[in-house]
This record gives sequence, C-alpha cells and structure tokens, in this order.
Amino acid sequence: MKSLEDLLTPLVSVTERGQLRWAAPEGGEGAFWADLEDHQILVRRDLDPNSHATVLRAELRNKSETTIDEVSANEYQPGFAVLDHLFAAARRSANGVDAAVSRVEKQLEALGASQAA
Repeated sequence: MKSLEDLLTPLVSVTERGQLRWAAPEGGEGAFWADLEDHQILVRRDLDPNSHATVLRAELRNKSETTIDEVSANEYQPGFAVLDHLFAAARRSANGVDAAVSRVEKQLEALGASQAA
C-alpha cells in the first residue's frame, strides 16, 4: 500500500526543479505548504518538549484540509534526512531563495566582488 512516505523523494525533486511552489504562513518559518489539484502537502518543524529533539512532519491533506496521511521523524530516527531535505526545499521555494541569491550575487559583482570558488 502506498503512503505519503513514498512521495517524499518525488516531492523534493519537483520542488528543486521549481515545478512545485510552496508558501508559508504570514510571519512563519516553521511550516510550509504546497497546493496540488485535489490535495495539499504541509511540512513543518517542531521541537519535542520532552526530548528537545527537532521533529519534522509532512502531512497530506484533502480539499477540506483534513489530514489523511502523515509521516514524522525526530532528528535521531531514520527518515529524518528526507524530511529535512523536503523542509529545506520547501523553505527555499516559499522564500524565493534562488532569486534572492541571484540578485545579491549581481549586486556584489557590481561592487567589484569576485565569486569565491
């Protein structure tokens, strides 16, 4: 049986290619979502109050925003790495990091800075 866990790597791939756009709640940096035709993907980062470990969670939601599947892992569990990769890709997408880096790079070039190898 397929689950959201099976979709994590493909979600990272389409996000990194710019084919899936993510958004963030106003003023928030701990959660990002992407809308698909009939579903929404949410990825968020929390801190476990008991262990103080970082916990990443991805949720698959239907049109009513009801969570229909989810996967989570803390930083000490298998599965954390792919969730961390997805979270980072979603954050970059939501915040327009690639475009920002390109603009800053051009500004630095205009100031005479050379790019370090």
